[in-house]
Amino acid sequence: MKFSIYTLLLVATSAIAAPATAKRDGQFSISGLRARKSLDHTMSFTLLDTTTTGGNIPIECNLIWPANSAPDQNAACGSESEYLLKFPDGFAGIGHFTLAIERVTAEPIGGRAYLDENDGKWNCVNNPEPHVAKDCHYDGVYTIPL
Repeated sequence: MKFSIYTLLLVATSAIAAPATAKRDGQFSISGLRARKSLDHTMSFTLLDTTTTGGNIPIECNLIWPANSAPDQNAACGSESEYLLKFPDGFAGIGHFTLAIERVTAEPIGGRAYLDENDGKWNCVNNPEPHVAKDCHYDGVYTIPL
């Protein structure tokens, strides 16, 4: 009898102590995504975070870094740098990379965009104009479910 009472008590306290999984509604949407390799690397896009309470305010993100180096691992965008931009798999070139976006406010959340010039949506052109070695753009809106 003692065993079953202790077991019941243990199960009940474990259920109460276990954190509830919070379901996130919304997504990050990336539009106008473009990257170029010329004298410097550049990347620009508009980020829409539909999870925020203010909601649906477009955030312009722009990066620039020397052509012979990797992007800054502490890059950020937003009026208060509330979105961190990282390249978790390194950066071999603009034709193939993973972009991680993380909101670092009171309710942090993040996701990843996987871009590959062989997948049909991330379109790259070599030498499209003088002094531009490669120019890539995403065809459509890239959605990151959260």
